[in-house]
Amino acid sequence: MGLHHYADMLFRSGRIAAFQAGLQEVVRPGMRVLEVGSGLGTYSFFAARAGADRVTAVESDPVVHVARAVASRNGLAQRVEFVHARAPEGIPAGRYDVVVFEDYPTSFMDQATWELLEVIRDRHLAPGGVLFPESVRFGLAPVVGAHRASRPRGDGDPDGDPGGQTGGGTESATEERPETETEKGSDTEIYGLDWTPLRSHLANTGRKVELAPASLGGAKSVTPARRILAREASFDWTVSGEWSSRGEVWIGLAFWFDLHLGGDRWVCNHPQARSEPWGQWLLPLDPPVALAGDVTATARVWRDLDPEGGPGWMGWSCSWPGGERRGHEFAGVPLSAEDLGRRPAG
Repeated sequence: MGLHHYADMLFRSGRIAAFQAGLQEVVRPGMRVLEVGSGLGTYSFFAARAGADRVTAVESDPVVHVARAVASRNGLAQRVEFVHARAPEGIPAGRYDVVVFEDYPTSFMDQATWELLEVIRDRHLAPGGVLFPESVRFGLAPVVGAHRASRPRGDGDPDGDPGGQTGGGTESATEERPETETEKGSDTEIYGLDWTPLRSHLANTGRKVELAPASLGGAKSVTPARRILAREASFDWTVSGEWSSRGEVWIGLAFWFDLHLGGDRWVCNHPQARSEPWGQWLLPLDPPVALAGDVTATARVWRDLDPEGGPGWMGWSCSWPGGERRGHEFAGVPLSAEDLGRRPAG
């Protein structure tokens, strides 16, 4: 990851200031603090200044060398130890009172992140210790926009987006009509080759986007806060909502997560004028859903947990009177018998 990327995140002052305020409340004098994925070490420096006795910052990127120089420049080199290593293997043995972690994927969780958090909880979090941020909530809303059929790279669609327009320019449905079932796949012949098999995979694969607020086809549906490392119960991944149609074409569902930093402080990843680094996860509806006025539609996103309780595959659905669209990550990933045999059956 380039240094310009870290600098760009550093100057997102709203988010950084919220983390600083949250850490000042959580960290107490004499505590041991661990930051995993520390980057430039910003949160580690905040923890040290909040009174932590010792801060260990683990980072696999070479930017750690810049972080050490910043620590020295600010008189924190004796209190913040930077470890250039991959987690969890490179995390120094021991228990920590506060573990700082924010390196989540746009979909909030994948198997690697889940397994890392399990190791942190079981091997490195002290009794009564705190993961910071400790809680998360999920958001969901339909995405409206102009429609084109799913296809590989093409003019105006540089990343093969199933809905055609999903970036900042996605604002409202146009007069283009969605294709019918008989037309489905009609534009998948490009360069004299039939690309139809690609379509089903695109239609079942989420994609990171940064949507404009006007891209949403209704109010945001947001879950209550949920503890990320709750021991007492299985984590609830489900988010759902209900919307009244205004005659739009829904090309997908926008899924995002918000991190709680204590008090009334949240890092919010919903579509907004200046998005946070995580962005949103677009779950395609293929073909798009054309809804008449005065129709109520519901949508739901969930995960099929694996036998060990990990996040598993993400699924989504959209239902309205007389119709339904469904998607599932499992259908978007070609698997071999070897792939399926890597994890024991539950």
